[in-house]
Amino acid sequence: MNIVAGIIGAVVGYVASVYLMLDVLGFGNRNDPITSGLLALFVFGPAGAIAGVYLFVWVIMGLRGRTAASTTAAGQSVAGNTQAGGGKTTAPATPKPQSIARTGLNAIGIVLAIVVAIGGAFAWYEYSTATPWLRPQGVTMEFEIRLADGVAIPASPRDLEVLLSADVPNVNFLPLPATLHRDRFRRDGGRNVIVGEVELAFRTTDRQIDLTIKGQPERNYPIKLPAGAPHSKELGRWEKQPDGSELRYRAKWPEGD
Repeated sequence: MNIVAGIIGAVVGYVASVYLMLDVLGFGNRNDPITSGLLALFVFGPAGAIAGVYLFVWVIMGLRGRTAASTTAAGQSVAGNTQAGGGKTTAPATPKPQSIARTGLNAIGIVLAIVVAIGGAFAWYEYSTATPWLRPQGVTMEFEIRLADGVAIPASPRDLEVLLSADVPNVNFLPLPATLHRDRFRRDGGRNVIVGEVELAFRTTDRQIDLTIKGQPERNYPIKLPAGAPHSKELGRWEKQPDGSELRYRAKWPEGD
């Protein structure tokens, strides 16, 4: 209870100090509001929080001490009525300075831990989502393209190209070339299958695979991955395209498998 009171006192003291400095006492410098705000948040606010901790702890411990002393005195008074000459009256107890100091330090430590935890969580969130870069780096997408019936794979690598296109806000995204694993190309049900991998460099939900085979129209395959592209151990289901070809894929994180 005493530590909880200290935590509440820290919050009240912080808010009250910032408010008093900027609005009531008029310490805010309108010509330099940034400096005034920083002083309020990082100097006056913490000072008020510390004062609030010890004030609330002192008040609560004092009230609890007096309540306990009154209860003890009442019990002794009842017991003293059975003795000749009565009993002594016990004065209300006051909290010891050492107890107040120790309890206040404990409350301050808990408040600091909460602030660090919240600040760390916020920093992590900002780091992972504020920029368009995908975190962690090195995330790739493995894919397989099962071509339509009768569509052959060119013998020359120069006649086959697979790119990853994406729409990334505030980024001039250039299509990323995929690495094709020709040693893993195969036939599946009489149809040719292209196997490859491409880096997922940015956070976005607007991705697509562009397949170009020399002498044929370009084929585009939308990618239905979340912006964060969570790791998956297996390829997803085949997604059929209007031309009869199919695509399946998975996001692969470094050391995810």
